[in-house]
Amino acid sequence: MGDSEYLPYLAGSSVDQPTNSPAHYVVGPYIQPVLLAYLYAGGRLSTLADAMAVSDLWIINPPEKIAIEEYFRLVLSASHLLQDAHLGIKIGQHAGLVCESVLAGIIHLAEQLTGRLIPMMEVCFVHPRPSDYRALEYQQGFRAQCKFSQSYNSIMIAADVLSWPLQHIARPSVTAMDSRHVVEQVKNELKRSLTNSPKLAQIASILGQSERGLQRQLKQHGTSYQHLLAEVRLGHAQDYLKYSNLSILQISQLLGFKEQSSFNHFFLQEAGASPKKWQETKKHS
Repeated sequence: MGDSEYLPYLAGSSVDQPTNSPAHYVVGPYIQPVLLAYLYAGGRLSTLADAMAVSDLWIINPPEKIAIEEYFRLVLSASHLLQDAHLGIKIGQHAGLVCESVLAGIIHLAEQLTGRLIPMMEVCFVHPRPSDYRALEYQQGFRAQCKFSQSYNSIMIAADVLSWPLQHIARPSVTAMDSRHVVEQVKNELKRSLTNSPKLAQIASILGQSERGLQRQLKQHGTSYQHLLAEVRLGHAQDYLKYSNLSILQISQLLGFKEQSSFNHFFLQEAGASPKKWQETKKHS
């Protein structure tokens, strides 16, 4: 059950460090409806707190955002305590955001299956624009400019994107680190967590390595963490320039650049053309 308030997926050697935009989080407007639906169904907050192994204060005044795994645990715990398999529908009725949650969930599931960000050509909702609408957060959550008060709830994805292959990425915890595959493993992890502004230390920890050890292995393969990060960022930038309805400024924000000029500089250096020129060439080819 994803949502538009996810603040999803970088850093380059010669560009500004990107802003810290948390990814795969659920924020307050989506946590409260779970608690309301649970209460309306006769649940006790103290019992839910015990099931979640959190304090009563956490339930009464939940954090501004929680990890998606914790959100799932909250919903499943409430559903189990109530013995209500349809609690999710009731949550949506309280939130008024069922369609947003479903479409965002489809997008994020597709990203998990492909191991890369999925650019949207269009995202439409029947309901009017929310009163607390925040454009940047919707762009980050849905990978597109969202349209409201439309005839259908829908997403439009380019045929080329739909043909992208699925990836099987073995968890590092169950697959021993193979130095021959370390480059692909790092790239895969970067693709999965790009909007999190991943640091070398974070990727090394995921792969069960020390920073120094991972750097040494990458060097043995003639590359570096910064080089791989730039390569993954460029690939995502090109995908969005070609297949999304986001402006260049919005793409730069999605990829974590503080300024569009920094993104322009990065792209020109890596691709040999400005984002606008590259986009015009690809869309007219």
